[in-house]
Amino acid sequence: PGDFLYPLDIALEEAQLFLTRTAEHRLELRVGFAQERLTEAEDAYANNETEHGEEALTLYENQLTAISDLQATASVEIPDDLQLIIDNSTKHNTTVLVGLLEKVPETAQAAILHAIEMSAGEKDTPPGQDDDFIPPGQDPEATPPGQDENFIPPGQEDKDTPPGQDPAKTPPGLEDKDKDKDVPPGQLKKTLEP
Repeated sequence: PGDFLYPLDIALEEAQLFLTRTAEHRLELRVGFAQERLTEAEDAYANNETEHGEEALTLYENQLTAISDLQATASVEIPDDLQLIIDNSTKHNTTVLVGLLEKVPETAQAAILHAIEMSAGEKDTPPGQDDDFIPPGQDPEATPPGQDENFIPPGQEDKDTPPGQDPAKTPPGLEDKDKDKDVPPGQLKKTLEP
């Protein structure tokens, strides 16, 4: 990171992955690329280039995600020797990250902690975020903006509601049905007749 040719290096790696025919070989490549990104992060932090270190860690995490996705979707079983390489690499990378954690400024520690979590397979929750966290605007129970909370999607209308009548509204003639609910149970409401 930081070198003007760095994006070209990443693009060449992506081209190499594109041209690779087997999932096993793609896994091998991605493990190597993850190792390379971690080495770049180490070098950047050693040179007090925090921004470049964080960039390399983000790319490292991207490789871990891709490795995990490939493992989950591989149509064939991963050979034992490749799985051993992946497992050993993961252990080594975690050790390197823990060592880095002790050497970097406090401002860089969150990125490293997140990379450690990713290495351990805890990919879904960003650092400092609760597992039950729902991002703003993504509450599945919230009413979408601009939509009435009583909205019923087409095709899911209440079958007992006559055509043209809003199922959320009380049908005509029944509005006063619950008018006397404020009367305590067991008491009759006195009405004054004119």
